[in-house]
Amino acid sequence: MPGIHRVARLRRKLGADPHPFANIPERPKHHARFHRIAERIRAEAAGLIDYLGTIVRDLQRRIRVRKAKHQR
Repeated sequence: MPGIHRVARLRRKLGADPHPFANIPERPKHHARFHRIAERIRAEAAGLIDYLGTIVRDLQRRIRVRKAKHQR
């Protein structure tokens, strides 16, 4: 998956769980670097969600096509 290693690397920079979609710990507002990295993680995670959504749609389409072929 594109971007998954980038997300893990950014999460390690913050000291958070490196697994995608895990919670990001809270920090005080004056931690500008932390918040900048956290925003990049959120943007990458949104991209991963979009990518996974396209995979799900493709798989659903394949299921529909195969079911239609076998019903003939």
